[in-house]
Amino acid sequence: MAKEDWDVLQIDAGWCYKVHFIVDFGSDFTKTYDRRGASAGYVKVSDNADAHVQAQSTSGCP
Repeated sequence: MAKEDWDVLQIDAGWCYKVHFIVDFGSDFTKTYDRRGASAGYVKVSDNADAHVQAQSTSGCP
């Protein structure tokens, strides 16, 4: 379909990820996504941002 954008980051089931977002024309930020004990999830990444996984663990959140 025209005009759709599907930039996503998969957070694997059973893992906790610490992700740093670098945003063009905005404020950078870091967020933790905890999928331990849950199925995989997806995080939309804005067109004007890059997502960088800083750490990941199955035993705890980094």
